[in-house]
Amino acid sequence: MSVEWDAQQRDVVELVHSDGFQPWEVWVEYIAVAGNASEKAVADYIFGRGDLPQLERDLLDEGLKSLVEKEWDDQLPRFFQHVTRTNTGLEDR
Repeated sequence: MSVEWDAQQRDVVELVHSDGFQPWEVWVEYIAVAGNASEKAVADYIFGRGDLPQLERDLLDEGLKSLVEKEWDDQLPRFFQHVTRTNTGLEDR
């Protein structure tokens, strides 16, 4: 069965693969924002083997956004560890 990708699915596929997320990680965040599709259905969508109803696709986008934000929240302190705030602004340690 061949599914024609639209821009929304293409963006999800590219982001999941470029950031190295596992389908189950995306599914957990998707469920957290009230998604109802099975883990298999989400994985099929991510790998371009299936489709989801528009509402579920939008919820998957929200879950993926949350996952990306969590990833950045974990990494940002490391990127800026050499910077500290003072009364006069930012300065190197």
